[in-house]
Amino acid sequence: MRAAGAAAGLVIGRACIADTCSKQASAKVYAVVYPLVSLSPALAPAVSGYLASAFGWYADFLFVAGFALIALLTAIMLLPETLPPHDRKHRAPLAGFAQVLRDGTFRRYTVIVCAIYCAWFVYLTQSPFVFAGLGLREAQSGWLYLPLTASIIAANLLARRWLDRWTYDRIVTAGVACFVLGGLAFATVATRGVTSVAAVILPMCLVSLANGSSLSLAVSGAVTGTHGHAATASGLVRFFQVSSSALVASLISAACGPGLAVLASSILLFALLAVAACISPRLGASVSSEIRASRVACLPERGRRTY
Repeated sequence: MRAAGAAAGLVIGRACIADTCSKQASAKVYAVVYPLVSLSPALAPAVSGYLASAFGWYADFLFVAGFALIALLTAIMLLPETLPPHDRKHRAPLAGFAQVLRDGTFRRYTVIVCAIYCAWFVYLTQSPFVFAGLGLREAQSGWLYLPLTASIIAANLLARRWLDRWTYDRIVTAGVACFVLGGLAFATVATRGVTSVAAVILPMCLVSLANGSSLSLAVSGAVTGTHGHAATASGLVRFFQVSSSALVASLISAACGPGLAVLASSILLFALLAVAACISPRLGASVSSEIRASRVACLPERGRRTY
């Protein structure tokens, strides 16, 4: 039940964006919204470590329950239905799935999203063991995720500004380039042996730049593609994003165990996967011509959601 509720939030939020914003405007909206969503995995270890140390392990679950209650009350009181009544039609549960999955642009952007998110979650599962090996306590290591948060925010601010000057796919490519540099830096550190916390944090800050730029824009590209089923695409890209990261992080930990070498090789592998999707000549061809360097605000149009 908790997983269903957590998954529904982003899917519905993306559908609301599709209802109220044009394709061009959605790129800037995602550049604001999605990095904030991505902050939760970075902030969670710091908050969780403090709560567990100060009040016990059960405090983490009480905090989540309270936060969920606030979100529920906020949605009930402040969030109206964004789809007009005349456009609310009953549709089959799987309507539009085939069209979305056949869309090459959707698949390629989704690969980029999954590659970045998988690398992020592998780091979240592996890094506590690396930090413990450096002699850090749980409460101390939790704060080491804050520099990653700063990198996500910085990349978000840059991406929003660059949308006024660069093409959509150029920004995605720049973020993936940072992803690759972070993977290579991790490989170098693993080869020479980690001797400090900075040797772990700095490479991951490069990877986080991709999280704040390429990830959010790739989600926008996947949802607002030529398939014409924004809400269905929103649900599918979220499904692939979360399921792939959970599965990959679990399998890597079970098969290889924790360690810097495992972390470094995994991140470099996912970076190369993102590059393979990014250099595809068809990547984003349907949307890069539409999302250009121009200041665009959300439009008051209604009835945009398609399934």
